Amino acid sequence: MRFETELFGDLKKYPVWSDEEELKPGDQVTLVNSNCEFIYDNINACFENHDLMYCYICELEIIETDLSEYIPGKSDNGGAYAYAECRVKKVLEKTY
Repeated sequence: MRFETELFGDLKKYPVWSDEEELKPGDQVTLVNSNCEFIYDNINACFENHDLMYCYICELEIIETDLSEYIPGKSDNGGAYAYAECRVKKVLEKTY
């Protein structure tokens, strides 16, 4: 679990970003490695070229990780990202 925390961040208070107006316990979200410099919509699992409207602070549980294309030296702004499918355990806060 330590490796996953280093790669994705604190899963007890994780900022989930999206333009989607609702997120609830039981929903699934996708994470990209925490050093990624691009905007990533965690609910729709895609990179965006605009700021996202909502930030949900959530407690998450990793279901599955995909490290098949992950290269640490290229994972900040050049592709080669790590991904994790997660289940939302709790939504602690919603901000804009």
